[in-house]
Amino acid sequence: MASVLDMLSRELETLETRRTALLQELESLPRGYVSKKEIKGRDYFYLQHREGQQIKSQLIKQGALESVLESIRRKKQLKQEIREIEREQKQIQRMLKKEQRKPLFAILQEKNT
Repeated sequence: MASVLDMLSRELETLETRRTALLQELESLPRGYVSKKEIKGRDYFYLQHREGQQIKSQLIKQGALESVLESIRRKKQLKQEIREIEREQKQIQRMLKKEQRKPLFAILQEKNT
């Protein structure tokens, strides 16, 4: 019984460590999305994000577009992975609660018989 609880607790700790690392990486990536504007026949790309009611724009230098797009793709992947980890954590927490209640139910059943 204790080994199951220990195993679940260790897995929960491992998931939290992974989640923390992913959140740190997520913070290092740029916020927002890429927009394209045509000015005098030339295409310009901007990294845009919202701050309150305002949209902030930052021009993406020539040749840096692909790396910015890759960073945005990576950010989406990280967010998805964090959601999956949080789902697993909730499931393990439910399992831990269930395992911790088992001894109580066993004691109550013994008293009733």
